[in-house]
Amino acid sequence: MFDAARDGATKNRFSERQASGTPVYLGDADTHLGSEHADELRYRTDRQLGFSDEHDERYWNVTGNGWAFPIVRARATVLLPDAIPADRLRVSGYAGVSGYAGVSGSTAAGASRPSCSTRAKA
Repeated sequence: MFDAARDGATKNRFSERQASGTPVYLGDADTHLGSEHADELRYRTDRQLGFSDEHDERYWNVTGNGWAFPIVRARATVLLPDAIPADRLRVSGYAGVSGYAGVSGSTAAGASRPSCSTRAKA
């Protein structure tokens, strides 16, 4: 983990490896958050690519599952190590409960900064 902030202020954070992934904990476990907040996590990850004869793929569950509160908005921007021609890059984003396969939100395929974002329906 490189950087973590809540509402623009740097926050304590830690992570722990588990069989199903590496959850990130932000802030203080003894502090109750009673209103809406904006959390930002910046980090570097590796071993995320899958390779096949048809295409290479990066599958990433940005927010994780099983939250006790709703995630109203989520955005992920990926910084690639080398520029990839835009005509060679395809970006897809999915949102919803675990197992949902519908596309929701928007995607953009810049040469080295593909991104996906979603917003909960009102």
